[in-house]
Amino acid sequence: MRELISQTPAYKIIQADKRAGTLSHAYLLVCQDQVMHEAYLKVLAKLMLCDKSEDFCDNCRVCKLIDSLSHPDVFYYPKDGKLSSEHADEIVRQSVIRPFEITKKLFIINQFEKLSQSQNKLLKTLEEPPKNTHILLSSLRPTAVLPTIKSRSKIIEIPPFSRKQLGDFALRQGFFGEKLELSLSLADGKVGELLRYYETDELLDLKELALDILSDMTAKNLPSFASRLKDVNISDFIGILKLQLSNVLSLLAGGDHAASEKLINITQKSRYGSIIGIIERLNALEKSQNFNLNGTMLVDGILFAVMEEKSKWQKL
Repeated sequence: MRELISQTPAYKIIQADKRAGTLSHAYLLVCQDQVMHEAYLKVLAKLMLCDKSEDFCDNCRVCKLIDSLSHPDVFYYPKDGKLSSEHADEIVRQSVIRPFEITKKLFIINQFEKLSQSQNKLLKTLEEPPKNTHILLSSLRPTAVLPTIKSRSKIIEIPPFSRKQLGDFALRQGFFGEKLELSLSLADGKVGELLRYYETDELLDLKELALDILSDMTAKNLPSFASRLKDVNISDFIGILKLQLSNVLSLLAGGDHAASEKLINITQKSRYGSIIGIIERLNALEKSQNFNLNGTMLVDGILFAVMEEKSKWQKL
């Protein structure tokens, strides 16, 4: 993890501030990888507080206690899975108490936007922080953070990682093979998604199911495919199906990347219009999930999108 996050703007900014002796009283971390927020915040906390290295040693008492969420001068929020106005009041009270073990006190607030209207309770603490008190906020949606909070914080970012960066990280974890390549393609630059996909036992089965639907589905056997989709993660399946459709488009455009015999056969029977039409309808189905479209309707939508778009272009 250290090798990966050390390449990010967030790490480099805090690293430079620490080396210059100018750590900000407040940082706002912007990152879309919800799963990894806690892990990233731990790394940045160690970078800020470890005094054994210009960066962090990862081996001293401070680093180990931060990893175990038990350092007496590092306070983590939310507690019990949610943020509340009482937590904001607690931070204000605790911020004026001297550190117990080290020279700094750090408050870490994950997904700060969930504090909602109570964010303004921290304005004075952010504007006039007690000496050696630092606040490390994180947010999935910076637009939901009050402008007055953002103006009092140094905004830092962990953007999506490149495929190469994620691939190097995955190789260090011992990941390999077709499952890794598929996970990298689906991860959207997020470590959390890479790990989730790679740990999904049925990932390769879902890929084969997507290819079977594109290759073999007819009106007659549609119910059997609906049955096979009954218990799968539909969001994951839509992503995998769209990836296979993108591979078909690449082959239609003359791409020479390695492809299975089944994918080549699908490409030979496909037209640009039908593939693009299916992708557009899948995009619409993904949006509809936000409105609680039920699982049966999603499965029907996927299968009919494939059948109808293929049929439409075959008739032209």
